[in-house]
Order: sequence, then structure tokens, then C-alpha cells
Amino acid sequence: MEEMRNLLIQERFTNISPENKAFLLAFDEKMTQLGYGIIEVADAYKWARNWLSAKYMINYAVTGIKAKRLAAHIFVKEDGLFLRLFALKKSEYSHNTKQQSRSVIEPHRAYIESAPSYIKSLFTNRESDCDHTHENADGFCWRLDCYTVDGERYEKCIGKGFDFPDPTMSQLPDYIGLLVELNAKNIRGKREE
Repeated sequence: MEEMRNLLIQERFTNISPENKAFLLAFDEKMTQLGYGIIEVADAYKWARNWLSAKYMINYAVTGIKAKRLAAHIFVKEDGLFLRLFALKKSEYSHNTKQQSRSVIEPHRAYIESAPSYIKSLFTNRESDCDHTHENADGFCWRLDCYTVDGERYEKCIGKGFDFPDPTMSQLPDYIGLLVELNAKNIRGKREE
């Protein structure tokens, strides 16, 4: 949390509102407790600058392992924040193959079906359906994740994150709950290696 405090006093972050600074500190504290740490603070990716008008990004990953397993982006915009969470792949074997399809999301169906609507909609809106751009020559999309929610089948890209424009302090427990649900075996003391 000390690193976040030091970041927030830097000149480039002076435009962040007091409410968003409080959110960043609380989010950072929760992430640290779960075994995630800040791995990068930089200018926002080009797509984030264009799509979100983001200026900077703060990236979190699992600490204590060699591979950087990205868990979250926070994009700092002129007018607020944008939070993106990721479901960590369990291992190299979690990718789909033509012979076997593995879902990162399916094991969490009960959680998703009972989640608040703004969490559930991340998994059920059709705007984020897999566009099959990662298909190989055989027409198989290795990033495809197929799952069912409330009896309806969905096809999503496991490379896309879960987006929260203008995250709020009141919903922070739900953001953290989602991250824990999707990544429980990847956090400190419980990692699956």
C-alpha cells in the first residue's frame, strides 16, 4: 500500500479525485492481502488511450512467482478510473485444444448465476462474445471459453477481461469477490503450480 501512496502524490496523478484516490488505496490494500502486487505503472496502452482516453495504467499480477500473471489493470483517465480484472489461466494446459475444450468460467456457474446483475452481465452480454479471431488453420479458436449461465450457452474469449468503467468504493467487495472466485487457486498460499 505504501507504493500506491507514493504513486498518488506524483504530479501525473494530481488530477485523480479524492474519491478515486480512496478507491485506489482500498483496492491496493485488498490486492496486497490476496497476494497481488503492482508490477507496472506506465503510460496507458495505445488502445486504452484511444478507446478510454486513459493516460496511465497500473497493472497488478500475482507476486512471488517468476511468470507475470496479470490479474488487473487500472486505467487512470482525465475524468476517472477504469478497472479491468482477469481470470488467470491455471496453467499451459488450460488452453483449449481441438481434442479437449476446457472452460475457465464453467466451474463458477453457481457464483455467476447468484452474482449482482452488474457482475452477472459481464458473462451474459452478447457484446463480448468470442469473435474467433484466434482461430487456427483448422478453424479452432484456442482462446474460446464455452459455458452455460441460467441454461443459456455463451462463447467468450478468455483473453478479454471483465470491465468496470468508473469503479466505486461501494462495489469494491464485489470486484474483489469476483477476482477471488475466478482465481482462488492462484493466490498466495493456494496457488496451483
